[in-house]
Amino acid sequence: MATKNLKAVVVGATGAVGGEILGQLLVNPAWGEVVVVGRREAPVPPEYKGWDPAKLQHKVIDMDNLASEASSAFEGADTVFCALGTTRATAGSAEAFQKVDLEYVRAAAEAAKQAKVSHFSLISAQGANPRMWASNLSLAHSLLYIKTKGLAEEAVKSQGFAYTTILRPGLLARGDKARTAERAFSFLLKGVPIWGIEARVNPSWKAMRFDGPAPERINGRLAMLAVITGVLEELRSGHGIIWQAQHPNPLIAVSFLAIIYASLVPILKGAVYEDFGIFTVVAEKLNGRAAMIGFASLLALEVVRQGALFGSI
Repeated sequence: MATKNLKAVVVGATGAVGGEILGQLLVNPAWGEVVVVGRREAPVPPEYKGWDPAKLQHKVIDMDNLASEASSAFEGADTVFCALGTTRATAGSAEAFQKVDLEYVRAAAEAAKQAKVSHFSLISAQGANPRMWASNLSLAHSLLYIKTKGLAEEAVKSQGFAYTTILRPGLLARGDKARTAERAFSFLLKGVPIWGIEARVNPSWKAMRFDGPAPERINGRLAMLAVITGVLEELRSGHGIIWQAQHPNPLIAVSFLAIIYASLVPILKGAVYEDFGIFTVVAEKLNGRAAMIGFASLLALEVVRQGALFGSI
């Protein structure tokens, strides 16, 4: 059975993230047609080679008239990828920034909906919040940025697409396209490289899925620690699990964080867990599951008793 060649529309392909999206689509054989909508043609990053030039089309428009000038570009599209975004410095004012990051995004979503596109994918930002207090003052631009990104998300969701994807990346490593704040914070935090991102994100995503290795292993280890420390504290002080959660012991809290870190980092790096003497992978899994069930049972019993279970023995 012949498979359909998918059609993608990319809005905002001249930026660092949009350019990578464009390159990925062009080299992926599943996509037979890629249309770039923007105020100018978007260059394809040079590291993407071997793609068919016939796949790529440019629809150069006046972005203020996106709905009317780009309507034909959206027709028959399977997915619209929107990576629109600018900075206050580049745009020139808070109002101009909002026009790009909110109004143009809204216009793209409306045009996609009008063309009966089923999937809209938006690149947003970590912490996006439409209810954030914000001001147009330059000193408060970080708050305006978060609010504007949140409003853009709401504008997309309001269209009611069959499928909506909203991506909220944190600090990005954009190479020579890095923004001032990104260059400043790169000395303190490691950004996510925008190039080859699919190879870097997929292992983490698989590890963090419900059926992946991270949730059960980490939750099991935390449950084992919670049962041991919780019961010992009940025997020592007579205080139940709920009271302990409301009055956390700093040392135990640090231990929980240490376990999360020590468990998560090797998993994300692809470490393979092997048996070590009597400490087997299967045994840890069974102990973890037993601890999770035991902790949940202990909590339920203490809710019913309205007090510590072991403290009363």
